[in-house]
Amino acid sequence: MDTATANERDGIAEMRRLIEEFLTSKNGSLKVREYIASVAQDDTLLQIYLKGRKYEGIFIKAAPNLITLISKTTSLISQDVRAQVKLHLSRGLSTQLIRNELKNDGVDPLPDRSTITRWCQRFRNGDPSLENRQSPGRPLSATDEKHVAKVKAVVEKDRRLLLREIAEKVDSQSANTCSNEAQSASQPRKSKPTFHGQRFFLGQIVTGDETYLHHYEVESKRQSSQWLQAGTPPPLKAIRKTSKAKIMMLVFWDRVGVLLTAFFYKGATMTGQAYADILVKLKKAYIKKRGQDKWDDGVFLLHDNAPSHTSRVAKQKLQDVGFIELHHPPHSPDLAPSDFHLFPKLKNYTRGRKYNSDEHVKKSATAWLANKSPSFFSAGILALEERWNNLYENPSYRADYAWETLKRYAEVRFDEYPELFPDDTHDTASQIKTLGVMAMLKSRDEFGRRIVYVNGEKWNPDEISFDLMTTFGIYFTERELFDDDVMTNGIIFIHNCSGMGFKHARMFTLRNMLKWLNIYWRARPLKVGGVYFINVPSFAVYLVKLIKPFFSQKLKERFIVSTRDKKFETLHEKLSPNLLPKCLGGTQEDDEAFDWEFLQSKK
Repeated sequence: MDTATANERDGIAEMRRLIEEFLTSKNGSLKVREYIASVAQDDTLLQIYLKGRKYEGIFIKAAPNLITLISKTTSLISQDVRAQVKLHLSRGLSTQLIRNELKNDGVDPLPDRSTITRWCQRFRNGDPSLENRQSPGRPLSATDEKHVAKVKAVVEKDRRLLLREIAEKVDSQSANTCSNEAQSASQPRKSKPTFHGQRFFLGQIVTGDETYLHHYEVESKRQSSQWLQAGTPPPLKAIRKTSKAKIMMLVFWDRVGVLLTAFFYKGATMTGQAYADILVKLKKAYIKKRGQDKWDDGVFLLHDNAPSHTSRVAKQKLQDVGFIELHHPPHSPDLAPSDFHLFPKLKNYTRGRKYNSDEHVKKSATAWLANKSPSFFSAGILALEERWNNLYENPSYRADYAWETLKRYAEVRFDEYPELFPDDTHDTASQIKTLGVMAMLKSRDEFGRRIVYVNGEKWNPDEISFDLMTTFGIYFTERELFDDDVMTNGIIFIHNCSGMGFKHARMFTLRNMLKWLNIYWRARPLKVGGVYFINVPSFAVYLVKLIKPFFSQKLKERFIVSTRDKKFETLHEKLSPNLLPKCLGGTQEDDEAFDWEFLQSKK
């Protein structure tokens, strides 16, 4: 508790209150009550359940250190990289060959070809400097003695004036140039919270997202509300439904305004390749509207974790084009400017309006965006500052969710499936390593999530029952609860179904699959980032269709099934082969890829 934050301490206190209510009510079996009472005395366990239930999935350690990200921007145009370009140019290499050499040298992020071409041109023109050219900037006409004296006189009369008001009173051409003199003469005022110390960083962000626009969308209750006299019955309203006809709009914007829009009509889908092609257009649009100098300063792209955004082809194109990606915590629409600022206001405009065609919808949305001033877009980007600071520095916890998960776990362990929880953990660890049916990879994905691998080729159904496999999985998840990185970032399951046949299929009954859901999904505070079944036989696809209606919406989005004809193709769209062993089509040797020490470590 000494290292717990104030919110964690409040969450633990609330959990203890809920536990006390449960114990007082005398609900549940004796074993369940005894276990919950023991957990109530263990601060570490209570913190574990809280960490798995942060509000809206905001992960403290997964949130990016923006100063580090800004240093990546600096490295993009750093003197070290420019020195390497200059060296390769002296050897007579072309732009593309220079870029290949930088890639082989491990330069990350890798400059795009246009940036390297511009540097080479400077060196060929006889400019040996590795530093940025300094622009003269705005003339400092407001720092002469006359204006300084006016500023001091105004401030002495009213020390609570805003900088803008001071500039108006002294008729200055620039408010910013008066700031130093004003601050020296006035009382210090509490400064606004900084975006991790880098306010200028907000001007370098480009954000984008997709949304559906319907031909007709029902008005919200707030929009359809009416003023009525006291005692007057509410008016009757006809039942209306949102139309099925719709189009998808993708929009990218920054503090100044819209950079690029794209529309997808019926039958079109947003794939990784389609998104990669749009990123190329986005770079061209940014340079055209904001200028090459702004691009050279570094541009950060903030988008969510939609499958098309996280696909390998999109990730590769993002790096090739030259954008620097900002990490977006999963399930955090309150950190996506499009979700909390742009789209809600756009939907307020389109709701209740009837459109005759897709083109009519497109024309209306485009006109609405065009009529918005730069201050509208700036407000959305600037709102990130306070949201990031609040959620990064002081995340909220759902003590009620944490308590429900704890109670569910106790019921599963002691009432529903007590025979599945291992008593002898050392024997279980030895079995797992000897049989080789389950392992933890040493590598983690780009979000820091650990990867559990289930090897169907070594699963002999005559020797290893479904319940024993479940016990092995429980052993893994029990130990992962004490891994801070796992609790912060989450976990991924990969199940290789190669070698599995009808004997295995007979084990995957609806009852057994629901058992897995109850144990791994509903009774654990773990964040499951993905469940990937690969090399699945065709008949097993019907089993998935049978159980998928029982999944939550989140699990449906993260549950991926890839048939044998695709082999590892679908898996590699989610995870780089560099993270995976050769048995999964990766580049790492199988013996070196697995973390067997994880099984033996004491928890």
